[in-house]
Amino acid sequence: MRDTPFPVLWLPEAVIDEPIEGEAPSAQQKLDASQTIAVCGPLSPAWVLVDHYSLSSHWHRDVAQALKCRIAVIDDLADRSLACDVLVDPNWHANHQAKYQARLEAPATLLGGPRYALLDDHYRQGPKYRFNPKVRSIGIFLGGTDPAELSAMAARSCRRAGFDGPLEIATTSANPRLPKLMAELAHDRALHITIDQPDLSAFFARHDLHIGAGGGATWERCCVGSATIALIVANNQRTVVPALAELGALRWVQAQSGTLEQALSDEVHNLLHSPEQRQALCEAGRGLVDGWGIHRVAAWLLARQLTLTARLAEPDDEALLLSWSNDPTVRAQSFSSDSIADADHHRWFTDKLADSEGSRIVIMHTPSGLPLGQVRFDRLDTKRWRINYAMDAGMRGAGLGRALLHVAVGTLVRQFTTAIELIGEVKSGNTASCRVFEGLGFELLTDAPPHSNARTYRKTWHPAE
Repeated sequence: MRDTPFPVLWLPEAVIDEPIEGEAPSAQQKLDASQTIAVCGPLSPAWVLVDHYSLSSHWHRDVAQALKCRIAVIDDLADRSLACDVLVDPNWHANHQAKYQARLEAPATLLGGPRYALLDDHYRQGPKYRFNPKVRSIGIFLGGTDPAELSAMAARSCRRAGFDGPLEIATTSANPRLPKLMAELAHDRALHITIDQPDLSAFFARHDLHIGAGGGATWERCCVGSATIALIVANNQRTVVPALAELGALRWVQAQSGTLEQALSDEVHNLLHSPEQRQALCEAGRGLVDGWGIHRVAAWLLARQLTLTARLAEPDDEALLLSWSNDPTVRAQSFSSDSIADADHHRWFTDKLADSEGSRIVIMHTPSGLPLGQVRFDRLDTKRWRINYAMDAGMRGAGLGRALLHVAVGTLVRQFTTAIELIGEVKSGNTASCRVFEGLGFELLTDAPPHSNARTYRKTWHPAE
């Protein structure tokens, strides 16, 4: 913390007992809140972001009222009352609203699921795992301090499974069991222990199979595209790991009739000889996490202040556009709800890029580069263009639809010296899009639209707008 490039303000004393299971006593929370208020008061923060399992609605309310700020909470346990404006739970769950229904004292924006995984940009920008049918090496990371003391067992399981290739264990100098670990595995000449790597992106990318805990590193491995065998080493992993195993994003190993070491050895042996299963794990994991989570959360918190940027679509945007187009909500709000096949999208996208006079696809970004959505303009005649747009699923509801459309339209009309007419057609039930068009001053046409369940909007847009 002291080495961070950001200013760090320290509270006068630690008043929350550590470690603590569950919610801290209200007296401790009240004292901690008063210290936080005193330290943060001069900053006049718009937001206070809270990442602490022991702080509950008592603390949230006191800080919010005193500082006149909004509260964002990071949580995944749903084991105490919460009073926040935004709740971030990057763990996978079938229904985050139901998970927190009994815990939220008032309605809050819930950013739930791996699309909000709070990863360093290294995992998005760094090397990705390139699949190889053969397991050439295995990586083991069971937490920086290996609290369950499982690293040596995992290495033994690999050897027991018949794997005699390179093993790499990642750990930290803060691991109190590091000397014991090094001594126990000193005889294994094909094993290397790596200590204090600044990030694990390259580590996850260089091995064909990983053994890891089911915590935050799970999302890092998914983003890199690693095949993982996961072990549960903490209470907050007990629901997530089985769920991810059901999704096919990892393999979950637990001791059943035999020992954990035997169960892990059996799974390693299975995946050593099943390249198709490993490849499926890689693809499923990568499909869950794109590495933009921290930017999505920041964009939600700063939505009122964001300056959006626009650029024309390029060939490399094909997969991004398809993912947006095939999002279930987008398909439900489209006049054709069928999923779009890869080949069909490729032909369509190639034709659109080639027809610069008749079609423009604009990709919208936040200042940090987060792709927010796309706006497509199709020419109807010399002065009229039809608008279609789609927002990234992780940013819907952030109140950015109007800004997204306004900036994108600006990139189009600046190419003309006279006004152009813009036409938007929206399903009647898509109230969010209807509000966007109406908020930008579009006129609702009363004549019958081409689709009976649609609303058609029109606006004459001048280059100066």
